[in-house]
Amino acid sequence: MARVLIIDDDELITSALFDHLRQSGVAADLALNPAEAEILLSVNEYSLVLMDAYLTGQLSIRALELVDRVRTRRPDTHLLLLTAYGSEALSNRVKHDARITVLAKPQPIPYLTKVIHGLLNQYQSFPDRPRGTTVSG
Repeated sequence: MARVLIIDDDELITSALFDHLRQSGVAADLALNPAEAEILLSVNEYSLVLMDAYLTGQLSIRALELVDRVRTRRPDTHLLLLTAYGSEALSNRVKHDARITVLAKPQPIPYLTKVIHGLLNQYQSFPDRPRGTTVSG
């Protein structure tokens, strides 16, 4: 069964998305900060990691390091990065990685759930896709 890790410091939105995913049949875990995420990533396998690219309001080195660690530890895990801001550092990080998708924020939770289901289904059927794909809603 596919398992999703949600990493976001907005507890209200994260909890709502978590509940919506669980109700739609997706096993999910929550991390409200990079430290919690590190622990969960060390003990669980995830098909997809959904992460706010701007934890604590800025594109921090810690957030980019976390992206790198997910890619290194779990190269088959897809990353769905949510962001309300564009950045050259983020663009450079994702443009050569077929397993990273950037989605603009904010998005309705039912739409995020649909995107997550789509990515999970896509990677079960079609493991390769063009590099650095960006989805906008």
